[in-house]
Amino acid sequence: MTSNKGQEIDVTQPDAAVTFGDAPPTKRWFTEPEAAVYLGVSLKTLQNWRGGRAAAHRVAFSRAGKFVRYERRDLDQALGANRVQPRRRRPASRTSSSP
Repeated sequence: MTSNKGQEIDVTQPDAAVTFGDAPPTKRWFTEPEAAVYLGVSLKTLQNWRGGRAAAHRVAFSRAGKFVRYERRDLDQALGANRVQPRRRRPASRTSSSP
């Protein structure tokens, strides 16, 4: 795969530097490496999610023969489904110490 700077990179490596530039991608369908970059995970992690090995992180995909594609709305939905709300902090208890 070629990065947006024209450099050839190996997307199977966890530190592969692929970016979409300043603007979010406008494409509807993503290849596996593109989807992994979009989600901010490694290619292997995305493949594990696709395989259903991590039930909390299943991602919908389409397959045409050996080609796997991810629709952007499915990637966005997967991110939203795994959203964690922060816990509300409990107010500090007021204890009076009386002698």
